[in-house]
Amino acid sequence: MNQNFHIMQKGYTVCPENWGMVNESALFYRMYYVYGGNAWLCKDNKITPLKKGYLYLFPMMDPYTMWHDPLQPLDVLWFHVEMAVGTFEGFPCLYVKEGSMLCHLLASMREIVDDVEFADELQQLFSVFLTMLNREIPFKRIESRRMQKVLRYMEEHISESLQVQHLADYVGMDRSYFSRRFKSEFKMSPMQYLTAMKMSVAARELLHGASVYQAAIHVGYTDEKTFSRAFSSYMEMPPGKYKKSHILQP
Repeated sequence: MNQNFHIMQKGYTVCPENWGMVNESALFYRMYYVYGGNAWLCKDNKITPLKKGYLYLFPMMDPYTMWHDPLQPLDVLWFHVEMAVGTFEGFPCLYVKEGSMLCHLLASMREIVDDVEFADELQQLFSVFLTMLNREIPFKRIESRRMQKVLRYMEEHISESLQVQHLADYVGMDRSYFSRRFKSEFKMSPMQYLTAMKMSVAARELLHGASVYQAAIHVGYTDEKTFSRAFSSYMEMPPGKYKKSHILQP
């Protein structure tokens, strides 16, 4: 399977007493494999318990709230992963059978996830893990070569000020038709997608030590205040607070 991904953060954690999040709208996918504890997710006014032995894939840019019982804290192997928007639809979960290949892969990753010396090995294991996961929870694929091409172009020119006409011209399509095709494929307009991509890249830069100004410049904002407003509208918190609150947090 040829699936591009970037592990932003990861760990094996027994969550602290004050763990939880309210109306989280992440620009990455959370992946949890639950080893124990009592925790719950609330999404669309529906409360779902997180069960031991299940793998959960939390949505991107779709708010949810999570909490746990401090007396029986969430015990979890977790990953924050950048992948294409729409790779997973809804809120998929999977019971991982004892002795299965996925079970062995998760156990292997748990052993090395917090050891920086095994970063390359973890990357390789995670790639195999995604391949196996794709057999159980099929990922949504982008069939159109033109849409694949324009997404690559957005990524490569993330620091530039791109417009819909420019993107349409790049893939040789009429502007109106391009916008319709794009929205049909990704459920959002090209500019909405580009902004989300910029915020996702900026979030990664912040977590890797960049200042707010450096993250803004990296994704094409020359004015830090304008960037902060854009980031806050997507993440529901300013970039400085995001940087502090997401350091090694499941």
